[in-house]
Amino acid sequence: MEVKSSSPTCIFFLTLSRELPDFFFQAANWFNSTGVTLIPVNLMELKEIKKGEQDVSVLVHTSCLDELIKFYKLRESYLDMAMNTKKFRIFQVTSFGRIPDLARAQRMGNYHFMALPALTREICHYTAKKVFKYQNNIEQWPGGRRSKLPFTSLN
Repeated sequence: MEVKSSSPTCIFFLTLSRELPDFFFQAANWFNSTGVTLIPVNLMELKEIKKGEQDVSVLVHTSCLDELIKFYKLRESYLDMAMNTKKFRIFQVTSFGRIPDLARAQRMGNYHFMALPALTREICHYTAKKVFKYQNNIEQWPGGRRSKLPFTSLN
């Protein structure tokens, strides 16, 4: 996958436990080969990063129930509002189900769900493709209206 961008691309990995999971190291290795940097952060660091960043993509990996409970608490306190106001784009990778409350954020393109088990390569490829698409504004409508032909009467 070729990257043609003037600014470096980074994705933040939201840590929900004290130790980084093995998934982080595998994903960081794959992202490095495509020119993307994966940076581990906690919620407090993520709030500070948002103040200076223009577009923030966050990868969340929840593989156990404790991590899922922490993620739900973070959602209720901060992330839901941030996604609905287009401050964050969340990529959730989990062995649990999709969050039905985030239908609005999903329609806006700020919430993406990937189910486990899946290959790390597939998860990273999907995430990188979406991040590059948003970074290059490929999905942005150029604006304008469809032109209309003038109507003349037949006399």
